[in-house]
Amino acid sequence: MGHSLEIEGIPKQKLVRKYLHCYGPASIGGFTDWLGCSSAQAERIWQTVIDEIEPVNLSGKARYILSDDKELLLSPQQPERKVHLLGGHDPYLGLQDRDVITDNKARQKQIWQTVSNPGAVLWQGKIVGMWKSKKRGKGLEIEVALRNDAKMLITDMQDLVDGYALFQQLKLNRITFLA
Repeated sequence: MGHSLEIEGIPKQKLVRKYLHCYGPASIGGFTDWLGCSSAQAERIWQTVIDEIEPVNLSGKARYILSDDKELLLSPQQPERKVHLLGGHDPYLGLQDRDVITDNKARQKQIWQTVSNPGAVLWQGKIVGMWKSKKRGKGLEIEVALRNDAKMLITDMQDLVDGYALFQQLKLNRITFLA
C-alpha cells in the first residue's frame, strides 16, 4: 500500500548543501546555530561535504561556500529591484552570521527579537531599516524607520507598501516614516 520512501543522496549531505547554497558564505558555527544541534554533531555533518566546499574570506573571517556556487557568487545577477520589504521571519533573516546583512549591533537587537520581530527593509542585500504593520478594521497602517543614509528610498518604499497592502487585501490607510 502506498509508495516506498525514496531518499536521493545522503540526507546529511543534502542538509549542508542546502544551507550553504542559501546562506553561504557561511561558517560552521552559523550552521550549528541554524540547525540547533551540538557543535560535535554539526562538525560530523559538515565533514560529509568537505570535498564539495571551499574556504573564502569575508570581512577578514573564514567562511565557506559550495564549490558549485562559486561562479554565481563571483558574478551575481543584478536584481530587478534593489529595495525589498522582508517580513519578520523571512528566511533571508535566518542567516546566523548577522554581520553580513547589518554590522550595526543595536540594529541587530531590534531586528532579531525573541518575539514580535519587525520586518526589515533591505537595500542591495543590506538591512537599512525596519517596518511594522497594524491592521485597523479593513485597513492597514505601516510604520517605516530608515537609516539616515537610506532616506532616498522613500519613493521606492511607497510602491512596496502599496503592494503589501494589496497582497493582504487591505486598504492602506497610512504609511508613516519615522526619524
